[in-house]
Amino acid sequence: MPNWYDNQTPWRRRAFYLHAGWHFNYPFSVLSWSANDFGDMFALLNAFGINTVMLWPMMEAIPAPLSSEDASELRIVRDVIGRARDLGLECWVTQTANFTSKPTIADRPLKQRHLYPHARTIRLDDVVERNAYFAHRASMLEIVNNADAYVTIDGDPGSYPDANPENFVDVLGFDRSTIDKHGAFPNRQSVVPWMWCGWGNHWDTLGPWNEPIEPLNAPLLECIKQRLAEPWQLLPGRSFHEKHANGRVNIDMAERAGLIDRSMLMLYEVVEFEPIPPACVIQFDAIRRVLRQEGRHASTARGCMVNAQQPVMALPNLWFFARGAADPAYLARPDLTVLRDFAEFLGGDADLLIPAWTSLQSAAVSADLSHRLRQSNLKSTAAQFIPGGADRYLEILGSFVDARVRVSAACASMPVSSADLSEGISAGLSALIDWWTIHGYVGTGEAGEGFRLEYTHSALSQPLRIWAQAHLGHAEIGEVAKQVADACELSVDSATEAVKALMR
Repeated sequence: MPNWYDNQTPWRRRAFYLHAGWHFNYPFSVLSWSANDFGDMFALLNAFGINTVMLWPMMEAIPAPLSSEDASELRIVRDVIGRARDLGLECWVTQTANFTSKPTIADRPLKQRHLYPHARTIRLDDVVERNAYFAHRASMLEIVNNADAYVTIDGDPGSYPDANPENFVDVLGFDRSTIDKHGAFPNRQSVVPWMWCGWGNHWDTLGPWNEPIEPLNAPLLECIKQRLAEPWQLLPGRSFHEKHANGRVNIDMAERAGLIDRSMLMLYEVVEFEPIPPACVIQFDAIRRVLRQEGRHASTARGCMVNAQQPVMALPNLWFFARGAADPAYLARPDLTVLRDFAEFLGGDADLLIPAWTSLQSAAVSADLSHRLRQSNLKSTAAQFIPGGADRYLEILGSFVDARVRVSAACASMPVSSADLSEGISAGLSALIDWWTIHGYVGTGEAGEGFRLEYTHSALSQPLRIWAQAHLGHAEIGEVAKQVADACELSVDSATEAVKALMR
């Protein structure tokens, strides 16, 4: 089967997945958004040409029994769904099949809960455990009853080794019965199996993506076809590289099963790799490749979906996806033309925005670019819908460019003493810390919320790594770290770990 297709068919539904599972600062993290921010994002997506959104509102972080406070949070989710639908967007809600939290998580507001340290996997082959879980799941769906579709992922997180396909379809069937009873428009509300990593995988022993997916999902597909009541759709997911993670296995399986006409294709990571700290990384080639590769399904599939961990930083990529999915001929436009189009769409100065968006790829960035960005403005109506606002977006871009410029400056010297090394490393780490202070990325939060080098994008920190490894001997780490601690206002332990991380 060839990898490239001369497709000129627009995708009927162009979808974006808003994933609220990551903890970092406003407005980067979807988890940090208010209902008004979601409404603004929906308006922006609508202006882009996106017509479907999927939300993961982290209902898994709500333990049983459902409290009045958490019920209020779910009514906000219901309102957010209504805002999307009022703008003409389809709105889907996703959950895991068998993942919930222990009551110990309930003492914090929902947006402050770190799910994974408190997570609990439900054994669906244990009738008592399953029925209690189903009752709790129903109590939440009775409130969040106005979505166009209810998606359940086959794992990551959830599932367990050798899980029975029948049990996964039991979850779908239970959701179907709950929607039929309590849904706002049940005849048009779908349940959607999300094929991703394989139901019944052995991630706990083999690790992610080290197990063949097809033997796990083939019986699941057959069970879905035989048992799942209408209406239902399918969400087969693929990675942005064929030989990475799940590749194209799930889409190929859906095609062989004759289910492409029921499928929304999830094109994971073409807009932004996940998980990854905030940065502006242009991924137009990945978008071109995957949309062209899957383009032969455009006339048959129900649509295609992409995701971003921090949508504000991925806006240029999301714009290009939306335009290319609506008009495949647009994929042939050169990168700079696309970026100029997007700058015009935002009503901004392309001569400032383009160097900012491409600053990671540029050999040199003007030292005053960040200042000029902050002094500029975005004049279009659509730009005002960027979560946090247009002015905040320019401030964020300016801060990102400033970090890029400062790291480059720190690596431009040729150190001749330990003091020179300390000064250069301190200057580079200070730039990274200042950018981290703005975005606050801490992954899923289990490792703590202080600065760690892994919480900065590798492309931003890589020049400092290369410089440090070229000049810093391991015997000097302790001495340099003490000076870095003072200069960067870190503890000696944190500074030592940061300097050691530069050497890895």
